[in-house]
Amino acid sequence: MIRKNKLIAILVLCTISAMTIVINSYNINKRTLKASDADKIHINKVEDLNKSPIVQKMLTANDNYTFLSGIVELEEFTPIKSMTKVNISVKQPDKYIVEVFDLYDDKANTSIAVNNGKEIQLKEPDTEIKKYKPFTESNKTQADPNEGIVPDFNGTYLALSGPVNSMIHPEFYVHDAFRRSTVTVLGDDKFLDRAATVINLKYVENKGGDSQTFWVDKNTGVILKTELYDEEGEILFRDAFTK
Repeated sequence: MIRKNKLIAILVLCTISAMTIVINSYNINKRTLKASDADKIHINKVEDLNKSPIVQKMLTANDNYTFLSGIVELEEFTPIKSMTKVNISVKQPDKYIVEVFDLYDDKANTSIAVNNGKEIQLKEPDTEIKKYKPFTESNKTQADPNEGIVPDFNGTYLALSGPVNSMIHPEFYVHDAFRRSTVTVLGDDKFLDRAATVINLKYVENKGGDSQTFWVDKNTGVILKTELYDEEGEILFRDAFTK
């Protein structure tokens, strides 16, 4: 999985707790994927993945909470260690404030986006304020979930895109990464004092990473933390709510 943006999202919840995964693993896929599947764009069907309760939560995350506020930190470990922080407040269905800045830089490079429900205003470094109409909800009834990503576009889809969007809109991962990997539920864990389900993906094409682990909030389906690993098990990046 190739990263295009350096963003980190973190929910305001609590301090990070130690990982104590309760092992009760099982595969969500109908079968384990093989190397011969690598030339296929999508192998798993969304309708099959959706039979898992935690995937159902991920596909309906927008409906599972009213207000989300916190910080997400994104760490990249190669080729040069870097970290970006995102302060975020979201109120369903159509309002948010998001602030992005590099922890190794100064506040002069901060980017800010605001959606008041009627208009999105975006201010990036060295640019004038840009104004947009909010994204509208996608027509799910006409979309074929087995043909591509069907995001739940609403007013909480952030103008500053990147990993933070995929964490609070986890349907992106389900419709893409989950469909081209072996999906294994590892068990239950606690993260930021939140009950979480731990899911591991083993990618068949190994583009940019060999496997990825997700800590998914059991109540909302929001991704609390995700880590991408190489073939040796070394971490390539980590996105996590930290507060």
